Amino acid sequence: MNKGTEIYEQSIVIDACAPLACPSDEDMFRYEHFLPGKFAMIAATILPMNDYLQSAMDRITKFYKIFRGDPRVKHILTVEDIYEAKKNGQLGIMLAFQGCSPLQNDLEYIDIYYRLGLRQMMLCYNIKNCVGDGCTEPGDGGLSIFGVNAIARMNELGILIDLAHTGYRTTMEAMEVSKKPVVFSHGNARGVWDNPRNLKDDQVVKVAKMGGVVGVNGYPGFVSAKNRPTVNDFIDHIDYYVKLVGIDHVSLGVDYFQGQAGIMDDKVAQMLYDRLIGSGSWSKSAYPPPPYYYPEEIALPKLMPNLPDALLARGYGENDIKKILGENYIRVLKEVWK
Repeated sequence: MNKGTEIYEQSIVIDACAPLACPSDEDMFRYEHFLPGKFAMIAATILPMNDYLQSAMDRITKFYKIFRGDPRVKHILTVEDIYEAKKNGQLGIMLAFQGCSPLQNDLEYIDIYYRLGLRQMMLCYNIKNCVGDGCTEPGDGGLSIFGVNAIARMNELGILIDLAHTGYRTTMEAMEVSKKPVVFSHGNARGVWDNPRNLKDDQVVKVAKMGGVVGVNGYPGFVSAKNRPTVNDFIDHIDYYVKLVGIDHVSLGVDYFQGQAGIMDDKVAQMLYDRLIGSGSWSKSAYPPPPYYYPEEIALPKLMPNLPDALLARGYGENDIKKILGENYIRVLKEVWK
């Protein structure tokens, strides 16, 4: 066993954004892509992002069928559950929203989703909703009154607030309002690649001052100008954040999703792209058309064990690699999920 493999085997590995794991009507078992990667926990997005109550409940129901039927999987509700999943060799799945549209302007739904097991909630997915503006909204209108109240309720319950995909002003105002650390579950550095979906330095500095983390994203359009980025292009964003805010505030939010190369046929991926552009959930300025080749060495979830070797080659030590792989995220969860 080489050094990188040894580090990976010892680590609590967390992917803070995993839309690929969400069951669809056609495929209940997409989460199986993550099993060979030996993730202790993934934050499984309840798809589709900007949809409402009925759709969210349908997907949650499908997850419960998985939790009941597959002993290889564990529903994550507490930090102790993550450690237990690691100990037992299970894939821990935490339910997460990308955007607050399923709240339908009703704070009581936050409690209901929490009781169903939701533990991470993104405020906005690219566009405006009841909470505030997404990162591709031209007006950048900021946090709503409902959003202020929703954040307070999430803090009270112990739901981790996720600012990925959320507009600049909304993120900065949310960090003023929240009494607990927040995260950007998956957000790359605009200082490395200037995409409107990527983060400005002051957003990252502010989340770090709160004790939060930023997960580095593998979606190729957010990594670099290359159609086929490498793991070193991915690590460029890790390096940038480490220099900006320190090793304790960097994590992984790789964002493996159903439309990527190796998972979906390119023609079908193009149809998905056209639908997302047509709905306004994606914008052409932020999202290039497919095919989507994730960084080659970690192009699929089963390849994530390759990452420690690449980090070692870039000069990272064992303790720092373990922080990036999951320890930093767990630190935040311990504070938020009390």
